[in-house]
Amino acid sequence: MRYQKKIWSILKYLANLQLAIILLIFIASSSILGTVIEQNQPLEFYQVNYPSSKVLSWNLITILGLNHIFFTKWFIILIAIFALSITICTFTRQLPILKLSKKLYFFSIEKILKRKKGYVSENFKYYSNYLFYLGVNNYGIFISKNKIYAYKGIIGRFAPIIVHGSMLFILSGAFLGFLNGYTAQEMIPEHEYAHIQNLTASGVFAKVPQNLLIQVENFKIDYSPNGVPSQYYSNITLFENTKIVFKDLIYVNKPLKYKDLFVYQTDWDINGIRLLFNNQPVQIPMSSKLIANNQKAWVGSLSINDNTYNFVMRQLNESILLYDQNGNFVKNLPFNTEFEINGNQLKIIHTLVSSGLQIKSDPGIPIVYFGFLLLIISSLSSYVSFSQIWVAKTKEKIATTGTTNRSVLEFERDFYLIIQKILKEKLPSKI
Repeated sequence: MRYQKKIWSILKYLANLQLAIILLIFIASSSILGTVIEQNQPLEFYQVNYPSSKVLSWNLITILGLNHIFFTKWFIILIAIFALSITICTFTRQLPILKLSKKLYFFSIEKILKRKKGYVSENFKYYSNYLFYLGVNNYGIFISKNKIYAYKGIIGRFAPIIVHGSMLFILSGAFLGFLNGYTAQEMIPEHEYAHIQNLTASGVFAKVPQNLLIQVENFKIDYSPNGVPSQYYSNITLFENTKIVFKDLIYVNKPLKYKDLFVYQTDWDINGIRLLFNNQPVQIPMSSKLIANNQKAWVGSLSINDNTYNFVMRQLNESILLYDQNGNFVKNLPFNTEFEINGNQLKIIHTLVSSGLQIKSDPGIPIVYFGFLLLIISSLSSYVSFSQIWVAKTKEKIATTGTTNRSVLEFERDFYLIIQKILKEKLPSKI
């Protein structure tokens, strides 16, 4: 018996609204930190950007797991306790309230007269008018001898239960994605193929399809007038068992969607340039460098007659700048145009570029979306007032009273108008 009391006290504590609010605040605060602090970056990244001199140092970030908040044990425990709390609250508090709301109960005339707000009439011949006008005003009506019980807006009583259900769906979908989802980052050269292999995060039961190939058919960039990239585009083709199953043009904020797979455009890089050197194909690798104003440039080198020349690109598909080994500018090299260096013929043919893709699979997304749909429905239904009216009569008089859970003034006005219509004259009301 004592053991059962302890269990009940624990369940009662978990069903506490204040506890659920505190947990929700902690979860929301942690999620905000997970948005502000870059997630799943190398240790060197945090050591550079969050030095020990700062309050939020890299030591604290790594100790608390703030570099991968959504996969830490303490965050998962918070989510589990919150889900358990709203589940217990739903079954121990909200469902009994709903059951009580649906229960029919009639007031005697004595009970109505004891209430502070109501109306009493000595003319009981209008009893049938109550049935008519309550029905006209969309009340559900139940009769028991000389008593009437009417209500409307019962859907408003469902709102808290729908809110709890929506949260459980959202948490369940997120947990399913946590267990079965994965995220990968791939840098795929233009016209090349790649498997999903560079995983940055994966669930315990995640299965990465090995029969899926991703091809970047072509890649291009739109530049703003000041030379800053404004949009990246990639034509993506998906192969499943060597058969084309999907094609799409993706760009930033417009991913490819195939089944539960999402492919996002995230980055790009220049790998090298191809040129003809005395009619012989040569490929020069390029590496990125930071120049003035934190802008990026790509640099590659080629030795010609014991002299080293540097090829520099600042934008994709723009002319290449040629510098000698002393850093002196030599000339501007447009594509597909022959030029001569120390008696050698060169011609820039093509730029080798890679498209940076984030590949994400999350089977819980439809469940999360459904949860948010329920949350919207619950928010709308919560504005519906649950109103109740009781009528009782004797041979001498009729007494009426009512109550609502919100919009009290509006209900009192409607109640008074109903009484006016029933009696067809203006009467002083106690409401």
